[in-house]
Amino acid sequence: MLVLEREEVRAAVERVSQFSDERSHTIRFQIAPGELKVYSSMSETGESEESVPTSYDGPVVEIGFNAQYLLDFLRATSETQVLLRFKDAQSAGEWQPAGDSGAYDYRYVVMPMRV
Repeated sequence: MLVLEREEVRAAVERVSQFSDERSHTIRFQIAPGELKVYSSMSETGESEESVPTSYDGPVVEIGFNAQYLLDFLRATSETQVLLRFKDAQSAGEWQPAGDSGAYDYRYVVMPMRV
């Protein structure tokens, strides 16, 4: 499980997604101890990489996501922090607002993409 600052992740995903494939919008998350690396690359447009600090201390995992799906969640929630839960690179990622100040308790499930 990762606890992330919503605005930092949203900004990183927006910047990196500009270099993703126009059809699939695939970006990659490399989750490592202390850091979430968001990146994408296209042979025609180039590559982009952003790092976001985190308190994660598990094994290194690389997961591909559709950037548009992540941005839908990150733009909709008003919490300052979000949670990302995942089992492995082939399982769905579960996003949730971190905190209980909201009136709703919900989960946003995003299936991973092959990278």
